[in-house]
Amino acid sequence: MIRNFNVDLDTTATRTVPLFRATKPGRLTKGSFSQELDTDGDKVLKIRNATRAVDMTANLDIDALAALAGAALVVNTDGSADFAEGDLIVAVYTVATAGSVAAGESGIELDIQEGSAYISGGIGG
Repeated sequence: MIRNFNVDLDTTATRTVPLFRATKPGRLTKGSFSQELDTDGDKVLKIRNATRAVDMTANLDIDALAALAGAALVVNTDGSADFAEGDLIVAVYTVATAGSVAAGESGIELDIQEGSAYISGGIGG
């Protein structure tokens, strides 16, 4: 199942944006990010399981992307991409150096396999 999220990252401050609460167990298999503006400063984005406090993807250096461009999110393969029913999945936008231009309207696409058959054993339950 592919889930698309439009998020407003029109800020030069760090923020955490809720994406979804899992209704079934599953696993994040791939993802991508795209942004409206050519950001400056030092900004990264990652997908995180806020309930279990684990990063599901590596940091994506979004200040390296051009306006109206995107890149793949690198999904962690250590079991941290698994989620349980009820887990809250968030996007973490981290600003190390603000600069003057934020990402603006942004798109996040996550490809998710739902169901207990997709859990690698990295989580309990």
